[in-house]
Amino acid sequence: MSIFLGLTGLKKTFNKSVIALTLRNLRLSHPGFKHTPNHPWPGDFNRAHVLLDRYSSLMDHPQKHAWMDTNINQSTYFQSFLWMSDLRAIGDNQSRRFMRSYIVTWIKTHTFYNHLAWAPHVIGERLSQWLHHFEFFGQSADDDFLRIFYKSFYHQFTYLHVPALTLEPSYESITTLKGLILTALAYDLPVQKYAPYFQRLNKHLKHILLNDGFFHKSEIDPQLAILKHLIELRHFMRLCHQGQEAARLQHTITKMVPPLRFFRHGDGKLSSLSGISQYSSSMVDTVLALSDVKGRHPLRSEEAGFERLQVKNNSIILRTKYHNYPAQSSGNLQFEWSHGKDRLIKCCDIMLENQKGRPFQSRSMAHTYKHHDDDHAFIELKLHDMNHLHTRELYLTGDIDLRVCEKVRVNQRAFGSLRFIVDKNLEAQIATDGCSVVLFSEKNSRYRLHFSGIDEITVDHASFLGDEDLVIFALFELNANTPKEIKWSLTHH
Repeated sequence: MSIFLGLTGLKKTFNKSVIALTLRNLRLSHPGFKHTPNHPWPGDFNRAHVLLDRYSSLMDHPQKHAWMDTNINQSTYFQSFLWMSDLRAIGDNQSRRFMRSYIVTWIKTHTFYNHLAWAPHVIGERLSQWLHHFEFFGQSADDDFLRIFYKSFYHQFTYLHVPALTLEPSYESITTLKGLILTALAYDLPVQKYAPYFQRLNKHLKHILLNDGFFHKSEIDPQLAILKHLIELRHFMRLCHQGQEAARLQHTITKMVPPLRFFRHGDGKLSSLSGISQYSSSMVDTVLALSDVKGRHPLRSEEAGFERLQVKNNSIILRTKYHNYPAQSSGNLQFEWSHGKDRLIKCCDIMLENQKGRPFQSRSMAHTYKHHDDDHAFIELKLHDMNHLHTRELYLTGDIDLRVCEKVRVNQRAFGSLRFIVDKNLEAQIATDGCSVVLFSEKNSRYRLHFSGIDEITVDHASFLGDEDLVIFALFELNANTPKEIKWSLTHH
């Protein structure tokens, strides 16, 4: 085993050497593509115009090319050529010229293997993007461009083989292997040539997916991105008459779609509890449509630690398991609530700090699912350790009516705050009694957020979920070993 690992290490080192680069570049011929995959995903039309407006003028000035911009040169989005999807949304000749110009400039500029551009998952995505859009930018290209392009493409493909087979299971490894498999199919290589990639892909998927299909880190964007990768592969395998492998991929796709539906709200967008999502509702629609999977969302995932309460048009998604929270929030007992297409609460959590400003850390969380039917739902959550105990009882009815009771006990004097992140388009006004906040929407809807057992309410605008949102804090003080009960409700007026 040690000899094998030693040889693998030597091969990996040689693969990055100047000698290997020279040998690849001395190849007499570089194959063209026998097949090319289609690209089913919608691009961002507005983002494409921003890209063209900013950088298209540099196409005639190679000495001032965009890759000299540090932000672009160090960006995975640009180095993987994901922006091609956006330009494809415009679909004109200027977009074609832009793609060809920046491909050639990239090839001439990025010749050092120690750059971000040569990270395995970046290469894998770049190969995929170049393949997906080759019909758009390549069919009208001249021979000089095609010679440079084919040579670089084959160079990247052969370079990627060794690091791809030594990666640990992760979202990045799935991206890498997808690029290799798409390329092998495009070259029409014999099955035995790409079988190791496909075997490793299935092995990695088993490692990073929970038994119920949720991504093991409970993050929504990797869940959707992996689904996109698998749908791309399934489409291309069917085109290349690889039905058996396509069926295996479909089995995994069928497993991963229900968790995606679980995190979706009535406005078509995804939950923010599992990370800020970059995907639009139209992209989610496309992924679900192309998955060929029907059915409803599940109501819970014990492994991932989420619960969904669905009462008529009301949807509440809650965390029911403690883990390291996303960067945008350090609070506990997070949940979000939507009514139809309206996201009433984008995130609600509670934060407890001692007198030194240090947060209480919990390592144990449990929930008791009390009742759920078509008219109302009730759930109890408990978060505790040796320093504090927090119980939340949440009651939801079919109308826009949410009532919550918080019971908190700490072993030292502390300060707490309930935080509500709501839509930035809402206007908030603190009532004269100091215990309520009235929210006004553009549709002339009024909501009342009422508290009992708190000391102060503050309203501010801040960026927590990737946008400037309206944030409401309900502040309270806790005495050592003295139970505190806070009741609050959000109702429609």
